[in-house]
Amino acid sequence: MYSSFLRKKFNQSLFEIYSSEELNIIYYNIMQQLTNKSKVELMTNNYELSHVKEKLFFEYINRLSNNEPLQYVLGNTIFNKLEFDLNSSVLIPRPETEELVDLIIKYECKKEKILDIGSGSGCIAVTLAKYIEKSNVTALEICSNAVKIIHKNAKKHNVKMNIICEDFLTFNTNSTFDLIVSNPPYIAYSQKDKISKNILNYEPHKALFVDDSNPLVFYKSILDFSKSNLNKDGNIFFEINHIFCDEMIQLVSKYQVFSYKLIKDFHEKNRFMILQKNV
Repeated sequence: MYSSFLRKKFNQSLFEIYSSEELNIIYYNIMQQLTNKSKVELMTNNYELSHVKEKLFFEYINRLSNNEPLQYVLGNTIFNKLEFDLNSSVLIPRPETEELVDLIIKYECKKEKILDIGSGSGCIAVTLAKYIEKSNVTALEICSNAVKIIHKNAKKHNVKMNIICEDFLTFNTNSTFDLIVSNPPYIAYSQKDKISKNILNYEPHKALFVDDSNPLVFYKSILDFSKSNLNKDGNIFFEINHIFCDEMIQLVSKYQVFSYKLIKDFHEKNRFMILQKNV
């Protein structure tokens, strides 16, 4: 099938779900993957799909029409200029998490031994292992299917790292670290009605939501762990829910060994907390 027909069919099938701008972005993302052509090539030349690729194209349209996120449809996403494989067993990385990784890379602190807690697709751990020289990165993840994705992404980017499949809430080790990073579940179940359908219907709830009765459970557990497993002058980098910013400050203030600073994201919301262990 030729390009003009493909584009027309694509727009007709999805115009009720996506804006024209979104349709344009999604269409070219799909076509770049199906044809291995650049966006410029696709915009300036006619092209057609093989029977196999054509079948895949219409499968993609069907999945998109059911509000499935594009990243799951394509099976990959770009994070900090690196391509990561993913599926519905892991969260789709957000721009805020890219900001978190950029903060770590640019921050002046010791980064030799790094622990990423709740690693998901491995986007944080793999990116840090890729961009921080002489780093020894450990990725900790409870979901066995997610761990398979982490292994795949580590291999794709040719990085060596330790990958552990275990529940952090019961995790025990004698190892110590210079830097601990985590983007744990932090959306209270009471906030579910504010979450879009494509997230609610497809992304893993266990990686998104926490009980309203104990929304900071993972942060508290990481702080407890860090009392003995974070080296002196070591740092913790948290991505947090801005709604619980005051509660996070109260929690951290109970641990006299830590000092902290808050950093806003590109939406001007308190999104990141950097802690330093002083003793």
